[in-house]
Amino acid sequence: MKRVIRAFLMLLCVFFFQTEQADCGGLLYAFTPEMKGEFFPVARLSIKSSQNFVSVSDSVLEYNFTQTFINDNEFPLESLYILPIPRDVPDSGIVVHIDGRQADFRVLDRLALQDLVKKLVQKNNDHELLELWGERAVVIRPIYLETLQGKTIGIRYQTPHTLKDHLLNLKITLIGERYSLGPVEDLAIRVKFKMKDTVRTSLSSSHTITVTKEGPNRRLVAAREYNKKTTEDFNLITTFTGTEFNLRILNQNGIAGKNYFLLMLEPPTDLAASLAPQPDMDVVFLVDTSGSVGPAGLSFAKTIVLSAFERFRDSDRFNIISFGSSVKRFSRKLLHASKENKEKAAIFLNGLEAGGGSDLFNPLLSALELFNTRKRGGTVILLGDGRPTIGVTSFEGLHENIRRVNKYKSRIFVVGLGERSNIVMMDRLATLTGGKLISTSYNDPINGVLDRVFSEILAPNIIDVSIDYQDIAPEDVFPDSLRNMNGIDTFFVCAGYEKSSFSSGKIIAKARIKGKLKSSTRAMTSSNTLAKSNWIENVWAMRKAGRLADRELIRNDSKAYDRLSSLCSTYGFVNPLQNNPVNRSSVDDLWNFVGSFIPGKVMSPEYRTVGDRLFRQVNGTWVDSSFRAGMPTREFAAFGEEFFSLLEKEPELAKYFCLGPQVTFTMSGVAISCRGMSQNEPAVH
Repeated sequence: MKRVIRAFLMLLCVFFFQTEQADCGGLLYAFTPEMKGEFFPVARLSIKSSQNFVSVSDSVLEYNFTQTFINDNEFPLESLYILPIPRDVPDSGIVVHIDGRQADFRVLDRLALQDLVKKLVQKNNDHELLELWGERAVVIRPIYLETLQGKTIGIRYQTPHTLKDHLLNLKITLIGERYSLGPVEDLAIRVKFKMKDTVRTSLSSSHTITVTKEGPNRRLVAAREYNKKTTEDFNLITTFTGTEFNLRILNQNGIAGKNYFLLMLEPPTDLAASLAPQPDMDVVFLVDTSGSVGPAGLSFAKTIVLSAFERFRDSDRFNIISFGSSVKRFSRKLLHASKENKEKAAIFLNGLEAGGGSDLFNPLLSALELFNTRKRGGTVILLGDGRPTIGVTSFEGLHENIRRVNKYKSRIFVVGLGERSNIVMMDRLATLTGGKLISTSYNDPINGVLDRVFSEILAPNIIDVSIDYQDIAPEDVFPDSLRNMNGIDTFFVCAGYEKSSFSSGKIIAKARIKGKLKSSTRAMTSSNTLAKSNWIENVWAMRKAGRLADRELIRNDSKAYDRLSSLCSTYGFVNPLQNNPVNRSSVDDLWNFVGSFIPGKVMSPEYRTVGDRLFRQVNGTWVDSSFRAGMPTREFAAFGEEFFSLLEKEPELAKYFCLGPQVTFTMSGVAISCRGMSQNEPAVH
C-alpha cells in the first residue's frame, strides 16, 4: 500500500509552472454552546463581506484583506479563526486587526494545526475542515460574537516571489468563503501589478475579471460577485516582458493519449499609439425592445448607446432603429454626430419601452440599406437577445437576405442582452459579415464594454494572421479559422495532439502589422507539459462541445448531438441541449462553451473537479472517474484513526476527502474508499 501511495504522489510532483498562493480567505469556526450539560445546535457563520487586495511587484507579493462575519444564531458564540499562510511568511511580518484594532495571534506549524483540525473534525464530523490539513496557519482564539453581531477581521502580510518564464500563476484561496453558511453578500478581489517588465496578458480560469491597463507596467485586475455561493479559489495567469508581437504556449499533459495546448498571440504593446487616424464611421444602432429582453436589458442597451455618443466625432454619422413587435426609426437617413442630433437621439432612446415580440428581419435589412459607401466603414451594432419571433426567424432566411442587401460589405457587431440570448444565432450573424459577438453582463463597466465594441469596429490593426505547426499534428483546433486582430486584446487558440506521435516541435505565428510581416517562434517539447491541472483540456472540451451544439442547432445533425452528450458526460459538463435538442432557442449557456475560459461555468452540479481529477456523486458517494468495478479496494471509516493515520503520511489526499464523508478515488490501480462516518451525524451545520 505504501508503494501505491508513493507512486501516486510522484505523479503529483509534475508542475506546469510555479503557482504563487495567497491564503486570503480565513475560516471562522463557531463552537457549539453548552448549558447545564446540554449542547445547542448552531448554524455556521456567514460572510457578509470579503475584500481581497494583492499587490504584485517584481519580487514581492503583498496581501491585504478583510472579512466580515455575521452570527445569525439566537445566542452568543465563541469562535476560532484559522488562516492558512505560506511557509515563507515570517511571524513578525503578519499584522492582524479585529474591528479595526490590532489583535494578538498565534502561528501553528503543520503538525500543530493537523492536531487541532483532527480534534475539530472528529468532534463534529466536519469534512470541509480537512482543507486546512497540512498547512501552516494564523490562529486567533477566542473571538466572541453576540447575537446577530458582525466581526471584521483584517490581515496583512508579504511573501517573496520570482517569475518563471515571464509568467505568474496567482492563486488566492477562499477557504472561509466556501465554508460560509450561505452566499457571500459582497466578494471583491483586486490584483494590482507594479512591474519593471511590461504586463501583457491576464486570464482567469475561475472568475470573470475586468482588466484596467494603467500603463505598460501597471495593471489592475478585478473580480466582483454579489450574493453568490463561493465554490472556487481565485486563479489568475499573467504574462510579462517584451513589447513586440509575441507567441506564448501553455502546454498540458492530458490524462489519456492526448496532450493539449493553449496559444496566446499577444499584439505589440505600442501599436495603438502609432496608428494612423481612423476614417469616418457610419454606425446604425439596432435596439431590441421585445419583451424577452425586458426592462433591465433595454436599460443596459440605452446606456451603451448614450455612452457611445461620447466617442463619436462630428464627422461620424449614426442612426437608431428600435425593434419589437413594430419598428421605429430615429431618422430616415444617417445623421452627423452633432451635439443637437445626439440630444434628439437621447430623447428618442428614453422614450423606448420593452414589450411584445421581436421582428429582427425588417430592421436589420433597413439598417444595411442606409449605407451607400465602403469608404466610411458601415457598421451595425445590434443590441438584443437574437430571439426573433415575428417574420423571418431562421438564420437561413436572414443569411440569404443579408447577402443580397449588404452591397457595401458592412459589418454586424452583436452585444448580447438577457440571460437567454440565442448565442448561436447572434454569433453566426456577426461572423457572416466579418463582425463579432461581444458577450456582456449587466454588471460589466460600460466603458469596458465600449472599449471592446469600438476596438472591434475600428479597422483591424493586425491582418493575415497565420500559425505554422512544425512536427506537431494538432487535432480539433479552436477557433476554426484565424481572424484579424484589433491590436489590443490577446488572441487565443487551443488544440489537442497525440502523445505517441510527438517528441518535440515548434510553432510559428505570423501576421502583417502596419504593412510589415512579423513573426514569433516558440519551441515545444514534452518537458513543458502539465500534469497538475486539467484546465487547458477542459477549455478545449468546452470549445468542442460548443462546435457540436452549433452543428446540431444549425444543421440538425443528430450524430453531433450524440457526440455532444458523450463529451459532456466525460468532462462533467451540463449539456446545453439536453432538455430540448432541436429547439433553436434553448441555448442559454452556449456562450460559456464557445467563449469562456472558466470550466466551472459549464460544470454539472453532480460533478466536481479536484486538481486533475473529476468526481461524480453517485448515491451519496463522490466517485473518481478513473474508478472501475473490480479494482482492488481498501476501505476504511471516515474520521477514524486509520483515516487520520493515512492523512498524516500522505497529506495531499486531504483535498479529496474534503468532498464529503463518502469518497472513492484511485491510486495506481487501487481504489481507496471512505465508506462513511465513524460517529453519529453532527449536531452542527
